[in-house]
Amino acid sequence: MTIPIKIITLQPESANVKELLGQLHNQQLEAITQTGVDGRRGSPELLPGEQINQEQSLAMRLIQLTFGEIGCYLSHLRTIREAYEAGIPRICILEDDVLIEPGFKATLEAVEPLPDHVEFVRLMGLKIHRRKIVAPLAQGHHLTRPLKGVCGTQGYVINRSGMKKVIAAGSNLSEPIDKFYDHFWDIDLFSFTIEPHLIWERPRIASSIKKESRSNASKKLPQKIKTHRIKLLRGLKRRCYMLLRYKQFFPASKPNGSIGRTARIR
Repeated sequence: MTIPIKIITLQPESANVKELLGQLHNQQLEAITQTGVDGRRGSPELLPGEQINQEQSLAMRLIQLTFGEIGCYLSHLRTIREAYEAGIPRICILEDDVLIEPGFKATLEAVEPLPDHVEFVRLMGLKIHRRKIVAPLAQGHHLTRPLKGVCGTQGYVINRSGMKKVIAAGSNLSEPIDKFYDHFWDIDLFSFTIEPHLIWERPRIASSIKKESRSNASKKLPQKIKTHRIKLLRGLKRRCYMLLRYKQFFPASKPNGSIGRTARIR
C-alpha cells in the first residue's frame, strides 16, 4: 500500500482517533493524524492565497459561512496542498468520526492503479442519487459515477490532477467544503464514489461544526431572486456538463438496497 492516509482531527489523542488508528492497524495500515484548523473560537487565520468570500456565500446560499465551516474547509484544503507540494500521487483523507469496513485495505489497493482521470473518489456519501456503475474494485465494492454530489467529506482519495483543481479553485472560500466537492462540474473535477461504502460515520450526538441557521438566511427579495438565478444557472451548467460527457455518466440508476451503514444516508 503506497497511498498515504491522513486523519483530520482537532483531538489527536481522542478515543475516536485511537479506535480508528487501531482499525487501520488491524488491516496492516498506518495513518498520520493531521491537526485540523479550529474555528470554534473565532475566524481562523488565513494563509497567503486563501480568502473568504462571504458576499458570494450570501449570493449562493443566502447565509454566510460560519467559523466552524471555515475551519473544516481549511483543514481539508491545507491537507491537500501539503500533499500536492510534497509530490504525493494520491492521498486518502479521513475525518476522525468514521470507522472502516473489513474490505478497506483491499479496496484502497484497487483504487491505487486506477487511471489518472479518476481524480476524486469518495469512500462514502450521505445522499443517494442516480449513478453509473463504472468498474468492480475488490470484495464486492464498485466504483460509481454519481450524477450529483453525494454530500460529505468523511473520507475520500484524491490524486494529483484533482489536488491541482481543488487548490486552484478552492482557495476562494464561499461554501462548505462538502458543497464545493458536490459542485464538481464547476471545476471539472472527475468525481466518483465507492459502493457499498468503504467507511461509515459514527452515530452523532452533535457536530463540532456550527452551521448558520436557515432562519437567519436573508429574506430580502432581491437577494432571493439573485440566489434562485444562480441555482438555475448552476443546474443548467450541470446538465450541459453531463450531456457533453454522456457516456461517462450514463446509463445511470439508483442503487437497490442499502449502500452503507451510516444512519444519515438519505
